[in-house]
Amino acid sequence: MKVATEVADALDYAHRHRVIHRDIKPENVLLHDGRPMIADFGIALAVSAATGGRMTETGLSLGTPHYMSPGIDSTPRALTSTASIQESFSPGDRWIAYTSDESGQPEVYVRPFPAWEGRLQISTDGGTEPIWSHGGGKIFYWDGTNRMVAATVSTQPTLAVTGRRVLFDASPYLDGRFWRAYDVTPDDQRFVMIRTARSVERCDAILVQNFIEELIARTQESATSTERAVR
Repeated sequence: MKVATEVADALDYAHRHRVIHRDIKPENVLLHDGRPMIADFGIALAVSAATGGRMTETGLSLGTPHYMSPGIDSTPRALTSTASIQESFSPGDRWIAYTSDESGQPEVYVRPFPAWEGRLQISTDGGTEPIWSHGGGKIFYWDGTNRMVAATVSTQPTLAVTGRRVLFDASPYLDGRFWRAYDVTPDDQRFVMIRTARSVERCDAILVQNFIEELIARTQESATSTERAVR
């Protein structure tokens, strides 16, 4: 809450100086000595009193699509003629992976964004919960038999699947149904998943106060201990 409040104060300061960031997301909020700093004003709207120049106009959207507020796109378009869920943008936001049942069963597809023309089916035996690798060269998804699969994709000269590899049995873990219930670490080497406890006699709710401050303190302690061990 403290970080969110200070980010809001920084945005208010920028707005009062007629500068609009237009791309607020976690990657553009940096922590320095425990205080947030807003970075990357690369696509900010600076209203010039001298020229009156603007970077925005009706029908034009700026920013990272999956961090935009709902309804900001003035020309919404359906991914498919049937239901589509669990959308995931590629690094750079040029492609969007999603789950659709247009073939009669859930499968993973990819479309270009924002061009939208054409689509490529990624899964071959059922597929849900797609997520792009941070490197952009793979799409991870659950197949129809609850296995985690990595599909290698190429976007040049055209979008194509160049290989698929089963990574592990994902049946012990919770699937999201209508949302993605897992994530991938930044190095694309590990998965963060939810597993149901075998037996639970009691369930306790734990409230952590001042979470950000405690996280920073523990991170600094860990770094100090690592430095001492190296020495």
